[in-house]
Amino acid sequence: MVYLEKSQPPPKSLSDEINKKSGFYRKLDVVERLEQDFRNKCYICEQKAPTNINIEHFKPYQDDKKLKFDWNNLFLSCAHCNNVKSVNFDNLLNCTVFSDNVDVALHYKCDSFPKEKVLIKELQKSAKTKQTKELL
Repeated sequence: MVYLEKSQPPPKSLSDEINKKSGFYRKLDVVERLEQDFRNKCYICEQKAPTNINIEHFKPYQDDKKLKFDWNNLFLSCAHCNNVKSVNFDNLLNCTVFSDNVDVALHYKCDSFPKEKVLIKELQKSAKTKQTKELL
């Protein structure tokens, strides 16, 4: 996981009251900005140009409409990671918050073929780091 700066201000369609009333936030300007901000990668597994992209809510919004349309809560995710994360992981390192130190909080070791193995080690002990490791 790497730090990615979230662009500001939010895309125009997120401030559109018609979209908010319909409950719709998946608009072209939102998707395009998320692809730019997240370098066209899933923020969790970092798969490049996922075929099934989702707009993921970093914090589950449940019935909170403000959180549902909050630009800082919308992330680019592949469908697989979005489904795994669901509402089960709600205390993760946020890769768009510099102070979460995502670049140094975890260490990855990925062995290549034919002995594929991924090891993830917590370098900073915290509940967020632990839960992020569990998700990854």
